Amino acid sequence: MARKKKSGFRLFRLIKAKLSFKWILILALSVSFVLLIWLWLQNPAKRAEKPLIGALSYLHPSLICDNGAGRLEPDTSPWYISYYYIDDGGHSTSLDSKVLSVARKYGYKLGVDAKRISSIANGGSDSIVGEKLDENGVNKYYTGSNASDNLSVAIIYAGSEPLDCTNPLSDWMKASTPQSGRAILELELVPK
Repeated sequence: MARKKKSGFRLFRLIKAKLSFKWILILALSVSFVLLIWLWLQNPAKRAEKPLIGALSYLHPSLICDNGAGRLEPDTSPWYISYYYIDDGGHSTSLDSKVLSVARKYGYKLGVDAKRISSIANGGSDSIVGEKLDENGVNKYYTGSNASDNLSVAIIYAGSEPLDCTNPLSDWMKASTPQSGRAILELELVPK
């Protein structure tokens, strides 16, 4: 004669299965919430810079230092500035055209940054502290935007460039000079 299973045991298994699903759902929602918060806290300007540098990889960019503010900064909108050593091809204008071409590929319409050049020449507030125009006028400054970001580009071939960096902290406002055969590429992004 077959024994009947107790209905209470079947009910216990059913409740246990529902509790497991409930806890799995709570865990999945919690992980999703944390992931969304983490994504929201990321600096969108830094994220926008990655494809630009990726497209310039054939120039062998090497990060000197960077700086920026994400969404947690109470008094500013997100921004990001980075400095790279890049192969300069012998101070040729082809480097300028390569950088401008990559910017154009990502929708940036860049032109000469006359305001920054004038400010540097006059020691104005739009220039980085200690920034000076090179004597031969070979350094290039561009600015422009695409649908979502404003981009400023500086290509430093000669002279020294003060670095507005906090990573590493010891490099903040330390001047850097282009290495032989390389230029300093400064990229500054600010979301609109």
